[in-house]
Amino acid sequence: MNHYLSNYPRQSSYYHRMDGINFSKRLNIHFAFIIQLEKSMIAYLKTHPLILIFFMVIGMPLCILLAVATVTTIFSLLYLFIL
Repeated sequence: MNHYLSNYPRQSSYYHRMDGINFSKRLNIHFAFIIQLEKSMIAYLKTHPLILIFFMVIGMPLCILLAVATVTTIFSLLYLFIL
């Protein structure tokens, strides 16, 4: 591409060089904060164990619906493009 545009910089200053995949730097994720959040959630579950019932009642149907939607999408795409 650079031989078409003579003034185009080889490495643009707008985009960072991708020396390696470092998602924590790109997305500004602080893993220490996430670990601290997980520890506080586990401590909260130890003091309030009934919240697990809420997670099971809400989370399990959502997981099942997501799995059904994924399988349906895969099979519909296979049917659309292959058959």
